[in-house]
This record gives sequence, C-alpha cells and structure tokens, in this order.
Amino acid sequence: MPHVHAVAVCFIDENLTLLFAWTSGEQSSSLETVRSSLALSFGSTTHVVASVTLYSDVTDAFVGDVRELEHRLGAVRGRSALDADLDGDMRRRALLAPMQLRAQRDVDTAVGLLMGMDGLSAEQAERLLDVMARTSGRSVEAVAAEIVAASGIFAGVDPPPTESGRFGP
Repeated sequence: MPHVHAVAVCFIDENLTLLFAWTSGEQSSSLETVRSSLALSFGSTTHVVASVTLYSDVTDAFVGDVRELEHRLGAVRGRSALDADLDGDMRRRALLAPMQLRAQRDVDTAVGLLMGMDGLSAEQAERLLDVMARTSGRSVEAVAAEIVAASGIFAGVDPPPTESGRFGP
C-alpha cells in the first residue's frame, strides 16, 4: 500500500451539494507537501455518489497500484484520476456536471409545463416552483424533477432521481 498522508472525501447529497471531509489537519498545509494523488470514484459507472482522493508526499506513490486500490476499496474501475488536479476542483466540477445539467433541464422543463398548464408567465412559473419547494421543504430541483416525472415528458429517456437523490434504480 502506498504511503498516504491525507485523504479528502467528497459526498454528493440529494440536493446536489458537495460535503467534504479532510483527514490531515489543515487542507492548505497538507497540500503544500503533496507530490502525488489518486482520486477514486464510488457509485456506479453512470452515477457517482462520492469521490475519495488519496494524497501522498511521495512522487508517483500510486503508479502501478491504481487497479489494486480500486478493487480493494470498492471504487468504480477505470474512473480513477492519477496525479491530476491536485486541488480537486476540476474533478469535483466534472463529477457534478451531469447532475447539474439534468437538474437545470428539469427546472426549465417544469417552468415550461407550469406556464403551459396554468397560463403563467415564466417569472410567475419560477415563483410558483420556488413556493412549492419551500412549502414542501425540498429543493427546487427535487420538486422540478417530480413535476417532470409526473408529466412523462422524458419517459424512457432517463429515470428521475430517487428519494436518495440518485438518478436511476
């Protein structure tokens, strides 16, 4: 097992929010000595629920060990990033991009459906969607996904998110 001196864990919750944990004291002071990293994805090949990045102060610490680490830790095979984007920002954005695009598509579609069904302006439909989200204690994205799913407009294209916020079964 390579020498690991810090671990960053990133979970993606049902509101498309990143939740972080950092195990080696201050992130900024730990990153000063980073010479190698390995970002592992967890979930499925189509849906990532978490990313764990291992950091080492040894150059090329994970070279040759990626497949073994993916297997031992239960990470999605072939989705790991070795020594790339050591601050993790690009990796986090890439993980979120498909979900953010789908969520925005659902919000836009729900606004359009509300406009068509109730004869509302775009601004009125957006306000109604916001009120529905606040009164139900859910995110606008979750309410929009429910409206879109109920309409059947994307039936068979891609499944709506489940209660856990995960897309698909």
